[in-house]
Parts: sequence; structure tokens; C-alpha cells
Amino acid sequence: MTAGQSVIAPRTAFWVIAVGTVSFACAMLLTIFSDRLGPGTTAGANAYSRSAIGHRALADTLRHLGIPVVVSRHESAARAAGGALLIVAEPDPGQSASGAIDDVLAAADTVLMVLPKWQARRSRTDPRWVEAVSPLPTDTAERVLRTVLDTGTVVRLPAGPAWQAYGLEGAFAPGVDAQLIQSPALKALVAIDGGILVGETRSPSGQRIVVVSDPDILSNHGLGRGDNAAIVVALIEELRPPGGPVIFDEVLHGFQRRPSVWQRLFELPLVVPTGLAVIAIAVLLWSTTGRYGAPAPVEAPLRAGKADLIANAADVLAIGGHGREILQRYLAATIRTVAADLNAPRGLDDRALVRWIDAVGTRRGVRHGIAALHRDVDAVSAAPRFDPTAALRIAGRLHRWKKEMTDGP
Repeated sequence: MTAGQSVIAPRTAFWVIAVGTVSFACAMLLTIFSDRLGPGTTAGANAYSRSAIGHRALADTLRHLGIPVVVSRHESAARAAGGALLIVAEPDPGQSASGAIDDVLAAADTVLMVLPKWQARRSRTDPRWVEAVSPLPTDTAERVLRTVLDTGTVVRLPAGPAWQAYGLEGAFAPGVDAQLIQSPALKALVAIDGGILVGETRSPSGQRIVVVSDPDILSNHGLGRGDNAAIVVALIEELRPPGGPVIFDEVLHGFQRRPSVWQRLFELPLVVPTGLAVIAIAVLLWSTTGRYGAPAPVEAPLRAGKADLIANAADVLAIGGHGREILQRYLAATIRTVAADLNAPRGLDDRALVRWIDAVGTRRGVRHGIAALHRDVDAVSAAPRFDPTAALRIAGRLHRWKKEMTDGP
């Protein structure tokens, strides 16, 4: 490899850097946002689901009415503490055995609990929908009920028209078989003779907990039947603290997302300084891609030698604007040098000396006389604006004239 030759061609280096940068950026984006991509294809009973048993329609309805909605995937109880309504809708029954439901309910002041009812088989053609549903055993719903009530059973009865509402106006329309709660520890808000559809209780720590026994009144397929939407929204508005948000817990559905500093950097307000930092790094990388390998050696500002000394002196004189004086002095010095070489008579004034030198030049066959060169020097020096190019041409003619006078034409 010869000196100065790059190890890698600049074009190859550019593409290596570009591909590496894009790959790194894609890896970072997948790391940061991958956990946000999954819930879009769920068909279960959660706030992301568009299927019949999902709750997305309720969340969208509340947003449309101007109610703040948060679909929480971490620290739901902490978010709901002090000024929010926590909705725990159809949690996974297996979470009750592990105590996860108790952990979510621990810090919330007001909770709307919806018992599970259906198990579904996802569609094989569209993962957002369900292909078939079947009822869960009632003891599955009872396990969830035990997290808020010490006593109580869950039954399913044919839905009748004689609903008794206590503080909630309208006509509920559950599914074919209404899922109800039978418990003396639950204060009925909506009930029939066979059990309670919506009831209220207080935890030992003073939490207000409202239990909805049948999810059909607020799921995607049932929210539009009868007065279900109006009654459910009225119930949520009555439970929600003034101005507070409604928080749908999705941790109990398996959508937990642990907080990450990388995710925070790409969310408001930190996304603004993050974007500026990314732009600054991109500009830095772009500015450094112009070379590859060791930097070229920097020449010394001043070099040794007569030629460099003369060049530097000429630059200084040119910057100072002394071109006219330099040309006049060069003319006078040239005449004195020629006069000395020709042994000119002493005592001659300038004009007489010029005539004597021109006479000698004529005898020697020199084509140009010093008188004509003198006139050209005077013309350039008297011009309003000094022309360095014309001055250099005259200086060259003066030098040639001196050589012809001293060495012969």
C-alpha cells in the first residue's frame, strides 16, 4: 500500500457508516416501541380490543365525550390514587390467586370492577376478532369477586324486564343470560329479584368499589343496546372525581410495560431536547465523513529560505498599499545599477543621465529606451487606482532592459 492511500475507499466507508447508523436506529426504535405494537391485534376483553367482548368502544366513547382516558400498562394503582377512577374490567382470573389484583386495587380511591364472563377463540382469518365465545364457569367470576367481597356467589338467570335501579335511570339490556351477584355485603345500585347487576361496597381502608357483574352491558357488542351506553357513562361520571381521568388497567390482561428511560426520552416533553441532540450528533457525523484515516499534516505558517522571505515581505508591502513607491524605487535602483555598470560620467542630473544611457543603448542596439519606461512608470503611479498587474509588466520590462544594457541584446 503506497503512502497516502486509504485502507478503505471513501465511498465504501460512507456506505458502511450509513448502513450501521440505520441498523442501530432501527434496533433502538424496536427496543423502545416494540411493546406498543402488540395490543393492536388483541381480541380479548380489554381496552385495546375491537372484538365483540372487548372494551375499546367504551374507552373511545369516553374520549369522544371529553373525558380523559388513560389505558395503563404500569403502576395503575399509583396513577389512580387521589383524583381518578380505576376501571378493572374482566381481569384474568389467574391474577387473583397471585395477588396481582390486590396489588392493583391497593392504592386506588375509587374502583369500578367488572367481573369476567366469556372465554373466546380468536378468528383464524383476522386476529382482531373472535370466531366463537363460550361462557366461563361462574366460579371463575367468583374468584375475582373474592378480591373485593368476602361473601357472595355469581349466578346466571334469564334477563327480565323488571330491573330495579337505585340512583341510575334507564333500562339496561344485558345478554341472553344475565350474570348477577347474590351477596348481602353488596349495596344494590341495579338489581332484579334474582341478584345484583351493579352494586357498591367499601373496603376496610375506605375505598369505594362498584362491581358490575355482567360485562355485556359495557362491552363492544352490548354497549349500543338499550340505554346501556348512557347508563354506563352516567355511572362513570358519578364515580369519577371532578376533572379526574378514567384509567383502564391493562396490567392484569398481560400488557404490562415497564417504564424505560429510552421511552421517556421519546415522549413529551423530553422528545424536544432528544431531537435536538440527535440532530447535533447527525451534523457531527456528517462533518466527519469528509475524510477517512489520519489527518493530513498541517504546513508551517512560515517557511525558511530567501524565496519565502521575499514572498512574505512582498505580501506585507502589498497589504500596506505601497505599490506605487515600490515601482518608483525599483526604476531608480535599476537606473543607478545600469549607470554604474556603464561608467556613466559624474555630475549628470536625472534627465541628462537618462539621455546618456539611452544614447549608449542606441549604439548597442537596445530596442527600448529608459525614457519610455520612465513615462510608463509615471503613468501607472499617477493613476487614481493602482493596477498591480500593469506594475508587474513594467517591472518585467525594466529587468529585461537592464539585462540588455549590461549583458548585450
